[in-house]
Amino acid sequence: SILLLILSQSPHNLLRLVKKSTALATGTALHILFISEASDIFITLFSNNFLSTTFNEFSSKYKEIRSQLLDMGWPCGDIVLVGELADSIARKIYFDQPSFPRRDDEVFVDAGAFRGETSRAFFEWCGGSYRSIWCFEPSPSTASQCEKNLSGMPGVSVFPAGLYSEKATLGFIEDKTESRIVQDETYSTQKISVTDLDSITDVRGGVTFIKMDIEGAELEALKGAERTIRKFKPSLAISVYHKPGDIADIPALLHGFNPDYRFMLRHYSLSWFDTVLYAVQR
Repeated sequence: SILLLILSQSPHNLLRLVKKSTALATGTALHILFISEASDIFITLFSNNFLSTTFNEFSSKYKEIRSQLLDMGWPCGDIVLVGELADSIARKIYFDQPSFPRRDDEVFVDAGAFRGETSRAFFEWCGGSYRSIWCFEPSPSTASQCEKNLSGMPGVSVFPAGLYSEKATLGFIEDKTESRIVQDETYSTQKISVTDLDSITDVRGGVTFIKMDIEGAELEALKGAERTIRKFKPSLAISVYHKPGDIADIPALLHGFNPDYRFMLRHYSLSWFDTVLYAVQR
């Protein structure tokens, strides 16, 4: 979301602002909260398509709003763009742990690759020094887009499949922001192929870094990577916010696989989503 904090303004000025700024609310829902009897006012602009908006598009939205407010005469010092803060936090996700080793022969597993954004961030993190990137994306159309977006990067393999505890065909709901596996197939919109990571590494060899953000299937996918984790001890960045039990169940499972892992928990949003568990070999 985009949050602008407007300090020390009267309700009269606020109403004048709202009347003058129909462009501000285009494509958004405007919520106004008065804090006790003081004149401090929060204006919150929630983008309708926030989760499906790229960082550059999202950044341009709040920069445009700031520009409009300045044109209306609002002092620059009275505008706090929390959206800018949220962006700066979110950009660090998966790759902000200085304790993670960086190797010239990195093999990166991007589970829940979407359109390739995280794989590009990995490329920047390792300075382009790696051996290969394995992208797993079960939506055929999104996997095709991912392959297209990463076509200029060497060593990229895009698997049009999801990661799970076993090879199977499962129900799937495809959504712009939260495509996911569903157990009750009456709610599914299509069928997808899933595979276990162990079957891939048995053929292609080991991995050094695994990232998973797969909308609640992380625990099952990690079960399907047990041999890989025990043998190769890769660094891990695993989302643990999709299901209530994940924040306890996932580290317990991983500790059983490798008692020498050191765990770190980080949160990357101003809301409930994007909590990541890191694991690195001691």
